[in-house]
Amino acid sequence: MTSDDQNPPFYQYYKDTIPIELVEWINKIVSEQDLEWQKGAFGGGSTIDENTRKSEICWIKDEKLDAYIFSKFKSANTEFKWQYDLDGIERIQYTKYKGCSNDHYDWHRDYLWLEEKKQCRKLGMTLMLSKSDDYEGGSFEFQRFDNGKSHIAKVDLEIGDIIIFPSIIQHRVNPVTSGERRVLVSWSWGPLFK
Repeated sequence: MTSDDQNPPFYQYYKDTIPIELVEWINKIVSEQDLEWQKGAFGGGSTIDENTRKSEICWIKDEKLDAYIFSKFKSANTEFKWQYDLDGIERIQYTKYKGCSNDHYDWHRDYLWLEEKKQCRKLGMTLMLSKSDDYEGGSFEFQRFDNGKSHIAKVDLEIGDIIIFPSIIQHRVNPVTSGERRVLVSWSWGPLFK
């Protein structure tokens, strides 16, 4: 499930690392926000079930950060194999997983569609803001099935690492056992697949 696997492109992910100066810029933007924390939901943002997802989230408003994140989606889409039609991104989600409460997000897909707008989520993104020694646990994993067998790929993330992947790939964040794991998450939308 990486760029060098023999899997079809919709089972692969793109990984890059942004400079620490950009991580610091992002952290500054986040620190200047009037954050309104809420429990992490799933299923289009409507269902709260801590057995499936336990985390705290808020939404970031910043045009420059939006433009930067969309540029990362476009670069990955062009440099990689997807070549999807992308129109923009959703508001950026800032997510915290705390070890004191074993926060996690079980297997899920990010795919959503809006029939009336003829739009769907095409790519998902996670950008790591925590250092690896800031927390324990919380590994990110992808899952695919081939001939009835489950294949799981663990993706190690260090501060500044960004992964972009098709929104149909099943993935999870395993429980954080100590410390705090902080990430930015977003999704890029485009016209419905034909």
